[in-house]
Amino acid sequence: MSKRYHVVGVDCGASGGKMVSAYFDGERLTENEYIPFPNRSVRVLDSLYHDFFSLYNHSLDGLARIVSQYGAPDTIGFDTHGSAHAYIDGYGRIVFPPYHPNDNSTLHTLEELFAKIPEQETFRLTGCLCNRGYMLPQVFSRAAAHDPCMDYADKLIMFPDLFGYFYTGVKGTAEATIAGTTGLFDYRQERWSTELCEALGIPTRLFMPPKAPGWVLGPVHPAVEDQTGAVGMKVVSVAGHDSASAVAAIPGFGKNKLYVCLGTNANMGVETDRPDISDAAYRYGFKNSLQGEPGAFLVYQDFPAFLLVNAVKKEWAQQGNTYSYDQVEQMAEEARSVHSYVNLKDPRFLKAHGSIIEALTEHLAETGQTVPATHGEWIRCLFESIAMWIKQKALHVMEKLNIPLEEIVVVNGGAWYPQLVQMISDASHLPTRSGMPYATLIGNLLWQLRGLNVVSSMEEMRDLATRSFRMNSFEPRKSYDWDGDYSKGIQMGLYAE
Repeated sequence: MSKRYHVVGVDCGASGGKMVSAYFDGERLTENEYIPFPNRSVRVLDSLYHDFFSLYNHSLDGLARIVSQYGAPDTIGFDTHGSAHAYIDGYGRIVFPPYHPNDNSTLHTLEELFAKIPEQETFRLTGCLCNRGYMLPQVFSRAAAHDPCMDYADKLIMFPDLFGYFYTGVKGTAEATIAGTTGLFDYRQERWSTELCEALGIPTRLFMPPKAPGWVLGPVHPAVEDQTGAVGMKVVSVAGHDSASAVAAIPGFGKNKLYVCLGTNANMGVETDRPDISDAAYRYGFKNSLQGEPGAFLVYQDFPAFLLVNAVKKEWAQQGNTYSYDQVEQMAEEARSVHSYVNLKDPRFLKAHGSIIEALTEHLAETGQTVPATHGEWIRCLFESIAMWIKQKALHVMEKLNIPLEEIVVVNGGAWYPQLVQMISDASHLPTRSGMPYATLIGNLLWQLRGLNVVSSMEEMRDLATRSFRMNSFEPRKSYDWDGDYSKGIQMGLYAE
């Protein structure tokens, strides 16, 4: 009989975290209870910080709960969203609280950065289209201000590696997929960009050498064993970038398929065997990251998705109208379409301190579109806006990057909404599969099995996912004239030609 492995994944998203334990019996992966926990930023006067110690404690509490219910796991792995990092000194202590990317210190950093080195040149060097949320402007702002932390710090460490260090006491490498999200990584040579660091005055001594995921970092520290009861557990370095972990878990995924990791924000793209730093990729907003396998890349975009849906739901809840997942799905299905579409990247939606409904209404009025009259029409409008945005990006992949697409695969939170997935299929005219609402955590677990040599390749990881999880299939329907609405959206400036 094959050994049964007990593995635990911890996933820290931008607005919340989750963890889960699962068993692998030699044939299938079976999940146990999912444990959510908050990820709240901390504002002190005019500064905004990540609360890493809170995340760390939540992970310990969740692990202790898992041990009490299911016994001590064999391994644990950590993934997070990009950009979150800290500085540690020579004794391994965090030098000061990690800044949040929305901290005021980076308000004007991009202008200063691109004055030193043009935006397209940073794209050529790193494959990243840098925005304020990336690690690059945060590190540059510290260097440009001659922040003493740069002198005190021994190393800069991304959050997945920081979790691993705090659990084991072992550091020395940077997991490559999360390093690739920083805007400081040279994809062509799969190393830190010394050229960019030197041009911007960023000390290269801060960076640990990158290493691909799928290996055992070490046993947990005795202090962690004492706190949680996880005696004998090891930490595996998984794909620390949450999207890379999610894509690793998609059954049957590969070339000429478009993935959509759909949640508060959406990350969507394709797998390639080389980064794309072409003029077309730059113009149409594509970025590059490491997939996890040597020589494999993700060419992708990200955009706000359920951020707006959640914002309107929150506003309605404050008015006494609370809706469940099922109710939102039913509202979208039953409401009529007003054929109005929202530019999901309009900055007013990210900065709105007042009513999000008022901000959306203002946007629709400015573009000459019909304003939804009911809650159901608003939900359908936002669902259709997400579907149309995905249609736009799928067209750009095919027409601008010259990559033919055979299907779309939707995973993570968006998979809870079959009505939305059907809209995506209808709008794009492509067969679409959906499922695995916790794909990021499943990919995290699969990378742990890779580190234990239970599986040995991305193909075997996805074969295991195919055996373990069911996907739903959707064929495109001629529900209404998506192409006509898309053309009107281009004329209104909602979409790039």
